[in-house]
Amino acid sequence: MRIFKKVLAISLLVLLGLFVSTCLGIRMTGQLNWMTLAYGIPVFLLLGIIAYAITWAISVLS
Repeated sequence: MRIFKKVLAISLLVLLGLFVSTCLGIRMTGQLNWMTLAYGIPVFLLLGIIAYAITWAISVLS
């Protein structure tokens, strides 16, 4: 059950990261295309690192 919650949390954070990075890319370029994702990838990676750190902390504390 704990593994399921962890997977669910990671997948939700990944979706949130994609959404935020896409929104930032649209805001910077003014359009939606592959360059939009290129602008948002650093933000997406940062969110992924934060998500990994949170899940690691949860697994250590529990």
